[in-house]
Amino acid sequence: MPDRIFRVIAVEKGEVPYTLFVTWEDELRALVDVREYVERYQTYVCLRGNGWNEYDPQVGEYGGTVDWIADEIDITSDTLRMLWMFQTEQAMHPTDFAAWMEGHGFSLDAAAKALGISRRMVAYYKSGERTIPRYILLACRGYDVRPAAA
Repeated sequence: MPDRIFRVIAVEKGEVPYTLFVTWEDELRALVDVREYVERYQTYVCLRGNGWNEYDPQVGEYGGTVDWIADEIDITSDTLRMLWMFQTEQAMHPTDFAAWMEGHGFSLDAAAKALGISRRMVAYYKSGERTIPRYILLACRGYDVRPAAA
């Protein structure tokens, strides 16, 4: 999750189905693809297909959500922010981090040593308890392309 929760102050549909232009209180305006949520979770079944065109998103009470259908369906502001962070590689998704570890056969200790961070932070990142910052994403990529040890 983001280090702090940013309230949504404006939302509108993007030109492509299942995309939203979201503006947060810190004035970040970003295009967020919510297709993953709409298709994965039963909660959003009425938004699938033509439903996406039928219902307009609204800023929820206090900016904590984006709502459809008179507050019956929503996505939280922090979920939208995380989706944007993953989609723009501002952060690394925990499943991608776990796959990186598994691909190298790393334990928590080995990953910590490779990245120069504590074992505890590796555990937090792998579990999704902490946001995996961009510099860790870049460190993982750098590790993948490093020359083999002589």
